[in-house]
Amino acid sequence: GYGPNCFSTTGDPEDPQITTLLQPWKIPAKSSPADAFADLEAVVRAYPPGQQNVDGGGFQVVKAADGYLYGQFESLKKGKVDDVEFAIGQDGTVQVRSS
Repeated sequence: GYGPNCFSTTGDPEDPQITTLLQPWKIPAKSSPADAFADLEAVVRAYPPGQQNVDGGGFQVVKAADGYLYGQFESLKKGKVDDVEFAIGQDGTVQVRSS
């Protein structure tokens, strides 16, 4: 379901209960989906854990292949694991989900 800490580019934009809907975005016009995915993966892998104590328990990329990236963040104090997913379609549209 949708919660205050769950963000996604998928969902019904007309549903007033979905307050965390993000707009999908397109990669730059002169970039290929493969190049854009490589850039995205590099940015995510360079992410320094512990920003504002949100994910001080660590961060890892679980899977990164074929235009899909799945990562997990662990909170420092409560040990909860949050995840994030990115998918880049062949048309250059980037979808994201985080919870």
